[in-house]
Amino acid sequence: MIAVICVIMVSVFFLPILLIGAALVFAVICVIIVSIFCDADLTTLLYEKYGRNVGEELRGKVVWITGASSGIGAALAIECVKSAKIVISARRENLLEKTKEKCIEAGAKSENILVLPMDMCDFSSHQKCFQAVLDHFGRLDILINNAGRSQME
Repeated sequence: MIAVICVIMVSVFFLPILLIGAALVFAVICVIIVSIFCDADLTTLLYEKYGRNVGEELRGKVVWITGASSGIGAALAIECVKSAKIVISARRENLLEKTKEKCIEAGAKSENILVLPMDMCDFSSHQKCFQAVLDHFGRLDILINNAGRSQME
């Protein structure tokens, strides 16, 4: 009789705990497998499948990208200009012009790109540059502060 009661108590109290533990282990294994074979984490895969279309979200917006002369900033400019009007800023105007050319090669219209050379460390120029954006496009919807500053001695 006592043995039957013990078996019932173990079944009632510990079986759910074991099932929850097994479910957690299964979930962790699934996440690891997805991460290894899909070259992304589960969150990225879910956003890719069920998230919003970034191109549609940017359509008609004005996006200002600082540090757009090379690297991530230039790549952002090329992607954003597919849907949005862009302002590209950095210190080196010649590299900004190359970024603009790449944007046009990607199918953008020249009038949707404003090349605005500026030094982010020169705080007195910020208001003047912002006004230039407003004068050209009439508004600013998104600012991507990608510019960096090196510290040389």
